[in-house]
Amino acid sequence: MTSKILREKFIRELVYENFNITVDNVTKLCGYEDENYFVGTARSSESYVLKIINKDESCTPDIFRGINEAMETLFSSGLNVPRPIHTRNKDTILTVEIDGSSHVIQLLSFIHGDIFDDVIISESNFYQVVKDMARFFGKMNKILQNSNPSHQAARRDTLWKLENFTLEKVGYRLKYVEDTELQENCHKILTKFETLILPKLGKFRRGLTHGDGSAGNIVLKKLNHLDCNETSYQFHGIIDFGDTEESAYVFELATLAAFMKCHALELGFNLNRTLDACVAGYQDGFPLNAIEIENLDICVKARLASYICSSFLYAHLDYENRIYIKRLYESASKILKSQ
Repeated sequence: MTSKILREKFIRELVYENFNITVDNVTKLCGYEDENYFVGTARSSESYVLKIINKDESCTPDIFRGINEAMETLFSSGLNVPRPIHTRNKDTILTVEIDGSSHVIQLLSFIHGDIFDDVIISESNFYQVVKDMARFFGKMNKILQNSNPSHQAARRDTLWKLENFTLEKVGYRLKYVEDTELQENCHKILTKFETLILPKLGKFRRGLTHGDGSAGNIVLKKLNHLDCNETSYQFHGIIDFGDTEESAYVFELATLAAFMKCHALELGFNLNRTLDACVAGYQDGFPLNAIEIENLDICVKARLASYICSSFLYAHLDYENRIYIKRLYESASKILKSQ
């Protein structure tokens, strides 16, 4: 089913038959592991994202029921996250045959707004958005820890999980990093992380995490000022729970801080102020304890190194999507080389 027309026809029929929703238009969205589609209806206020999960992870459909359960918990708590849409059979996922393989299907509400990655923003506005976003992440982690949603999603154990950033599990990825100096930096950080952080895992608070606090997953809302021509934004919501799994909450903050520092560098903003905004915001939503604060810096470096190793490997395996996969490589490598 490679034809664009055939794929759109398939999605229209699938959504109507299983969710009782009449589709007006279908647009493919960015992604490289899963297929994502914007699904519009005749009513502009009712839009959705349809996700076709890759065939490997579709082998464990209950994990995605668990992820949907977590999103429903957050949505019902008043947080602006995608809301899973139930099928006619009252389930939150489908499993369908596509091109001879079984795939999990999710239909989620679409959050309207501007993606953080795509906007031109002033420096002061940037720090405020980062702080508000980090506060949201803190609130989100606190809700998931206290609500104790299904452990189906907690069974997931991917190599993106920072706990798995070890020589034994991901050391082979270092050879794909073409820059020799950067490869050495990543190796040093990996060794330090494995030696100093992993023995403390039992002292870090844990629970379900979002797992990918990058600017591409942050939705902003444009503010209109009648008294000036400057455009400003406020934090609006978070999308893409595709990396949700159980992990240490300090790793959630480390991932957020690492990617926000990358975004700040791309925009020419101050990295220390960016980190401070991340920490201050998260503290407001879910106060860090002493051991989490003490070890955050190494965890941020570990996430940057983990991203670099992963991006080189996946760009090698998926050449067609290499630009999307390595979109933060330049900034991440500059940050690591400067430390």
